Amino acid sequence: MIFYADVITESIRRTLEKVSYRRARQIEYNTAHGITPRSVRRAAQASLQTREAAAEVTDPVVSEGTEDVAAVIAELEQEMQDAAGRLEFERAAVLRDQIDALRSGDFRKASRPTAGSGRRGGGGSGKRRG
Repeated sequence: MIFYADVITESIRRTLEKVSYRRARQIEYNTAHGITPRSVRRAAQASLQTREAAAEVTDPVVSEGTEDVAAVIAELEQEMQDAAGRLEFERAAVLRDQIDALRSGDFRKASRPTAGSGRRGGGGSGKRRG
């Protein structure tokens, strides 16, 4: 961790102590379980392409006045939590953006992934594209 400060304040000192403690615990755990930490080897561009692909495959979520928006938001929130639980953070972010669009009343921005993208088991392979 890198801090740039002229004076080490009490809050900085506490933060440094906490980080040192956590680092020591992580090293103990890794040693006890035979884990060798490695850097992530995915390029930043690959992450961006995954998010773009998730955002491209969409259909309208709701037409104005045709569905209960609150029910759709609740469903999308559950789906977002499920995606995050499966470590599909790009998908969870797209769902979050859809929820925000619905809450703001912008139904054009709110879109739902199509059946082929894995929603509700709609024929998707469950594998990421890209």
